[in-house]
Order: sequence, then C-alpha cells, then structure tokens
Amino acid sequence: MRLPKELIVVTPFSKFVGLFLFIMLPILAFVLGMHFQSILVQCTQDYTSDIPLVYETEENLILNRQTLDGKFTEVASQIPSFGGMYYDENGQLTFCLKEVQNEEVEYVKQQVKAAFADDPRLSEVGDVNVVPCKYNFMELNEWYSRMNNILSIPGVVMTDIDEVKNRLRIGIENQEIKDEVEDKLIEMGIPLEVVIIEVTGPIKY
Repeated sequence: MRLPKELIVVTPFSKFVGLFLFIMLPILAFVLGMHFQSILVQCTQDYTSDIPLVYETEENLILNRQTLDGKFTEVASQIPSFGGMYYDENGQLTFCLKEVQNEEVEYVKQQVKAAFADDPRLSEVGDVNVVPCKYNFMELNEWYSRMNNILSIPGVVMTDIDEVKNRLRIGIENQEIKDEVEDKLIEMGIPLEVVIIEVTGPIKY
C-alpha cells in the first residue's frame, strides 16, 4: 500500500507537532502522576491509629485526645484488660487486650459499639484483630494524667498515649533534653519503660 506523500514527508508543521508532543507528554504524565499520588495519600490517611479523626490545630488535638480517652475509659471500666484499639495499616480494626480470651472479644465489640455510638465507622463492628498488650488503658491513662508538667520543660513539644505501641509517647525538639525529661518522669513516678521519647523536632505552624 502506497501512503500519501503528505504522510511521509517531513514538513515544518510535522516538526512542530513532534516537538510539542516531545515536551508536553512528560509534563502531562507528571501532572497525572502527582494527582494519582494525592489520591493514594488521601486514601491512606483515612485509616488512622486513633479512632476519631485527628485535626491539626492544638485545640482540636487536645479535645480529640480527651474525647478518645473518655471513650476508652468507658470501655476499660467494663473490661479491665482493654488496652485500647486502632486501625492497622490495612484498615483492620484491632483490639489490644492484656489478657486475650476468645469469649471476651464479642463483649469488647459490644462495649466499643456503645462507647462509640456516634462514630459511623463503628456502627457495625465486624471481624477484628486482637493483639496482646502489656498495659491496660486504665494504667496508661493514669500515668498519662501525671504528665501534665512535662510540657513545661523547654523543648518538649507533645505528649500522647500510643495505643499501637501500648506506651506513652513524648516528642522532644532535640536529644539534649532527654535526660531532663527522664528525670522528671522518675520524679512523677512514671516507669521509664512505659514511655517512648523521640526527637520530633519543633512544632511547625
């Protein structure tokens, strides 16, 4: 088959089209890739280690922590072995129990549904993972309540209960103040093995 001459002859216009595609196709691929990445990031952020969504303002972080602790305390008051719960990296709801007993799991589900009745994600608690933990939530919360003065140490930027690690967590600006923080924890009667101290750097607003 003989192709028309205008399809095989290089012209200024065909050069322009070729150059245009050579420049624009990589740019288009980059833009689409960035858009797809933002969608993946958003999907990943839908699963959080704390059940309610955590907003980034300081006031909402405090309110959210208080609300979460109150709900966990409500569950722990009925189930002493309850150490907290979270969504794992696969989005699977996970219960932490100090003493894992199969017959207790269904009861935990009932108490969680009652405590988190206002959370649509927990209206139907289906299959869950159950992992053992060393400390129950009442223990963690009692130690956490003693840590109020830790934030008065210059360079301490955050405190939290980490349900995933089953520990307390303290964020500091630099390694130099770690000894001072540990001395303060001992003074407060908080075992050092319960606390994860990590350098998070200063808070950025």
